Amino acid sequence: MIDKDSQRQTCKTCNRKDKFNYHVDDDVWCAIIPPLLRDGVVFLYCFEEMADRSGVSYYDALRSLFFSDHKTIFEFAVKWGIE
Repeated sequence: MIDKDSQRQTCKTCNRKDKFNYHVDDDVWCAIIPPLLRDGVVFLYCFEEMADRSGVSYYDALRSLFFSDHKTIFEFAVKWGIE
């Protein structure tokens, strides 16, 4: 049996296993994420904190958001965001 948790990616800022998969436009990613972290995985929570600190809104640039546990994958849709 495959250990699904061991296959999860690890955030490069907090070292936690990530259960969210998301995608934002490249220009927004580069405006928020420091150059040394841009090629790695950044946990959604950490990404949002960096966005708040940088003053960059990413809600319009969020293209996909998924959550997965051991047996299911959930797809979310962004309906609105608060700046």
